[in-house]
Amino acid sequence: MIKKRNIYLIVVLILQLYVLNAQQISTDNSQQPNTLIQDLVGNSCATASNVASSINGSIDNIVSYGSFNSDTSNFPFQNGLVLSTGSVSSAGNTLIASDLNEGSINWPTDSDIEAITGITQTLNATSIEFDFETVNNFVSFKYIFASDEYQQEYPCNFKDVFAILIKRASTADPYVNIATVPNTIAEISTNTIHANINGFCEAHNDDYFEGYNIGDTNYNGRTEILTARADIIPNETYHIKFVIADHIDQRFDSAVFIESEGFGNSIDLGPDQSICGSDLTLNANINNASAIYKWYLNGSEITSENNSTLDVTQSGTYSVIASIPSPSGSCNIEDSIAIEIIAFQEAAAIADISICDDLPSDGIYNFDFPFFKNDEIYDSLPSTNYVISYHLTQEDAQNNTNTINGIYQNAAESETIYVRIESLSGDCLQIGSFNISVYNSPDINEISIEVCNGSIMENTFTNLSVLDLVLANYDFDTTVTYYNTEEDAINITNEIFLFPDVENEPLGFFARVQSNINGCSSIVPVNYVYVSSPVLNNIVINQCIDPNYSEYIGNGEVIDYYSYTTDYNAIELRDEYFAEHPEYDVLFALITYPDHLDFPILHISDPVFSLPFYVRFSDENCPTRMSIEIHKNLLFNVLKDEILISQCDDPSNDGLIDVDLSTLTDELKSGYDDIILKFYLTEEDRNSYVNELDPNSVLEIANNQSIYINSRYFDCTHSSKITYEIESIYNPQPMIIDYCGNVDATTNFTTISISPLIDIIKQNQNIITSVELFSTEEDALNQVNSINEEYSIEGDQQLFYARILDIFSTNQCYNFTTIQVNIINSINAVNPEPIIVCDEDQDGISNVNLETVIPEISAANENLIFTFFETYDNATDNVNAISNPNNYTTESKEIFVRAKIESTECFTIFRFNVLIYDQPQLNTISDYISCEITPTNSIGFLLINKDNEIINGQINMKVLYFETENNAINNNNP
Repeated sequence: MIKKRNIYLIVVLILQLYVLNAQQISTDNSQQPNTLIQDLVGNSCATASNVASSINGSIDNIVSYGSFNSDTSNFPFQNGLVLSTGSVSSAGNTLIASDLNEGSINWPTDSDIEAITGITQTLNATSIEFDFETVNNFVSFKYIFASDEYQQEYPCNFKDVFAILIKRASTADPYVNIATVPNTIAEISTNTIHANINGFCEAHNDDYFEGYNIGDTNYNGRTEILTARADIIPNETYHIKFVIADHIDQRFDSAVFIESEGFGNSIDLGPDQSICGSDLTLNANINNASAIYKWYLNGSEITSENNSTLDVTQSGTYSVIASIPSPSGSCNIEDSIAIEIIAFQEAAAIADISICDDLPSDGIYNFDFPFFKNDEIYDSLPSTNYVISYHLTQEDAQNNTNTINGIYQNAAESETIYVRIESLSGDCLQIGSFNISVYNSPDINEISIEVCNGSIMENTFTNLSVLDLVLANYDFDTTVTYYNTEEDAINITNEIFLFPDVENEPLGFFARVQSNINGCSSIVPVNYVYVSSPVLNNIVINQCIDPNYSEYIGNGEVIDYYSYTTDYNAIELRDEYFAEHPEYDVLFALITYPDHLDFPILHISDPVFSLPFYVRFSDENCPTRMSIEIHKNLLFNVLKDEILISQCDDPSNDGLIDVDLSTLTDELKSGYDDIILKFYLTEEDRNSYVNELDPNSVLEIANNQSIYINSRYFDCTHSSKITYEIESIYNPQPMIIDYCGNVDATTNFTTISISPLIDIIKQNQNIITSVELFSTEEDALNQVNSINEEYSIEGDQQLFYARILDIFSTNQCYNFTTIQVNIINSINAVNPEPIIVCDEDQDGISNVNLETVIPEISAANENLIFTFFETYDNATDNVNAISNPNNYTTESKEIFVRAKIESTECFTIFRFNVLIYDQPQLNTISDYISCEITPTNSIGFLLINKDNEIINGQINMKVLYFETENNAINNNNP
């Protein structure tokens, strides 16, 4: 029979949405502090008195303390005390999708929390304090800290904080905060416990952060259950204060939930359980020397047992009562557990062993089962009072025969090993098993790649994948990945996808060849082999003729061509220029002849012409490209008749510069080391070869002064001169500028706009200039890391280094000076949150009111004038403002706000994003129906198959599936 079944699926498209769980905790704000604390103290183990709440939300008509109950929610505590920086009614009860922003700046802080934690600028504090006595020698509280600050990058900067302050009553002892991050002295705040926030700050103590939008309260995120504990003197009076506060502003409230079982210790014997044998000890120790213990079995006292521990010997329900004497009678703490003792049971699951046999693989491995498995098996047993043995069959394990002793070598690729686990007393036997598998690692080929002159010689190696099959020995059932180091290949980290750069001549890289069948892998090196090539200079032939030489080439035409006879082939090139190097091969000449060719006569009009060819070592295939340079007149080509050098004056600005003749010599030779240069101060000295200047001297040169040169290249000589033109430089003076910016109160950094500052600097110069700012003198000298758009100053003063260029200078002459910026006025705000719009027509364009961000910026400021712009430059220049910011049609983009203090020139640029997202459009979703082929077998539904029907062509959408409508609404348990 075919049975049909309709499956009703609840589907929600999630797009820029987070929601809270509809199953909320309930809160009660009707109880007074005394009642709340008496309920927290609970039993006769402790007493509380002098309960008071001096700081709370009453100034804003807000009840900020109360009790809570988990009701039907999944909240970890059943009930207890809640303190908030807003209304406790908003902590739960009903869904509040918007942010919790209750309370005003008139609601003050508690001075003790600032003094103890060192966190200033707190407000909206709620505290409850009281005296207490207890017969216990310590006090302990379990609590959860929750906050709406757990969103976006807020935990990076905001420190909504909670503390439990304790001291001996009626003494001058200082408070001690026992609510700290475990194993640290850090206070509990949104800043000390949070996850990693990409692009803003790293995680802090995220092991203690439970997560975002958990759903049983109205807060965006919360911590794990934390415990505060303090050792105290029994029956001594102590004073304690619970206090929570917002940081910097009253927005995004926080709360703390304190479990009602706060005073004294509790006993936890653990869950009911079945045990094999009697190797179980119950522990009820509450670490109090005054405690008296009584044990019971099935309701009857075990008269001989009065220790804090009890060895279990028979099945039944065990109970314990720990009594501590107190002035009011007795403080009793108790717990119970049901124990069933059985003689035989299956052993707990034992993990299989899979071994990859390294190359050269033979499929055999030496197994030491006690080494591999004993610790794992003992971890699942109540004690080590057991004997463990290993066998090849279940029958052998049950009969304790044919025990595997010592090293075991597998006989097949996969086998099952059976384990006998027997208690020393013989009253418990367990049989377990696990599988062993030994797989061969993939076979591999090690290869080498030749590199010539900084390039891989094989031009077919366009990407690494061309090596895959060769490295894997042509095994198609493998996956090959590549890494720079063997360690990365072993750990599968830092995979590379391109051939590593050979510039620094690395030895090579590594490939990981992994079997797609058994997952085993082999690591194989890929070696770079660097092929050597001759290191040679180009061949230079200097005709040493008049640069203006011309010749008659027929038809009555006289042109500036000159002729060169060339009839080179590879053998002639080697014989003429490399006769002393028989190990060289001249491969070929790549000669592109000019139009005027009367072979072997080459007619050349260019001052220099190159004939290219290649030379290599006879036993290598890595050639060096060379050329024959044919110069009409090399000295004229290099030095001309006259060279004009125009440059900026040195910082003395006196019209004189120093010329280092040795440096000048190197520059003039242009790499032709066989040129010999001699310098003279006058043309007469040069022509007469007298008064030659010391080639290693430094010569002081004035504007329009010349140096005369006599040059020689073998038998060719030439006369020339260098004339210097020295341009004076502008000499700017240091400046002090009073300026304004935007102060971040959490970091004490002031952000300033750079473009207006540069305008001020320009206005104070006497020339038309180009100005660049740098944070260090070294950066200014090297013209690197110039500062653009914005800069953050720590404190209220910053020294900049300015590079000032005279833009009309022929040589682009520049000079440096310092600019001291003093912050004398400021705006205190941070960039506003994005404006998010769900676009129903899905065209990516919407009308938005940009002015909705103004309250966020102006919260801590007065007398601000706001103007909106589409670019940062427009905002700084105050041009092309958005004319209708309250009805602005736009797609997703970044908007810039110029906030200016009225009646001043002080302004700051803020930026925020307008984000336009498509509103999902849903059609009717058909039922998902499947037919059972075999009625006794259940059908599996692959829900992802419905995605395309639901999305129906809409882009950037994600579909999540839920079992209940409540879970779908609250994005819980997809």
